[in-house]
Amino acid sequence: MNRYVLLALGLLLSSSVATAQEYDFRKLDCQKPLFWNELMEKMNQQPAFLNESLQIVDIHTPQLVSVQKSRIVCKAVLIFSNLEEVPMKVSLYVGNLGHPIYKWEVLE
Repeated sequence: MNRYVLLALGLLLSSSVATAQEYDFRKLDCQKPLFWNELMEKMNQQPAFLNESLQIVDIHTPQLVSVQKSRIVCKAVLIFSNLEEVPMKVSLYVGNLGHPIYKWEVLE
């Protein structure tokens, strides 16, 4: 399994216990920096990234793949601190317990 996938696994985010009804992902725009800045910040704080001394430093070519009220799927090329560029797809949805979940997938 690709090390970037392994590093991104378990990226369960949220400090709140909001319910799925409180989210409307149609309001998000994955072509705006704010969307990716939050993802980069959360991912860069993960222990696996800290242990590898890796950081996401930038993204380019962000694109919306699909969006629904309960899910958004975006893709972009992530640029890491080692200057490696990795095309990735990220899905953001609400899990059964009401927490937002990010699912990362490396694109070929």
